[in-house]
Amino acid sequence: MNNSKAMLAMGVGVAAMLLLSGCSGGTMVYRSTAAPTAYGYNDVPPPPEPRSEAVPPSPGPNYAWVGGYWDWTGSEYVWVPGYWTVPPTGTTRWVSPRYESRDGGVYVYYRGYWDRDDWREEQRERREEMREERRERLEDAREREEERRERLRDRYDD
Repeated sequence: MNNSKAMLAMGVGVAAMLLLSGCSGGTMVYRSTAAPTAYGYNDVPPPPEPRSEAVPPSPGPNYAWVGGYWDWTGSEYVWVPGYWTVPPTGTTRWVSPRYESRDGGVYVYYRGYWDRDDWREEQRERREEMREERRERLEDAREREEERRERLRDRYDD
């Protein structure tokens, strides 16, 4: 019994040493004080080289391929293998994560996300609709002001 406790303690110690040294079963570990943002992390180390992967056949006509990528978890990069998925809506596309190099060899990591292809067009149309509504309200206000002035002129002319 004492021997098994000693073996367990030694195993835990070795596991802790491996974890602290960054050897975690093939996962690349980079230590960082990266600050999370709404879209990713600032001041992360450079990502490992991308892994090559074969794209399997699509399981159906409505599926989109999300290619594999290195994801920053806040303390390490973890490989996320590519996969087929049905996008959240029929008019979306996957924008892959990206890493931007900054001065001093640090990177900014932006997470991947689903983006609507028609979003920008809808926003442009909505802005134009709002401008038109403002123009109409302004024209109505000008007409009301002109009518008020005419009533005042009529009142004082009498």
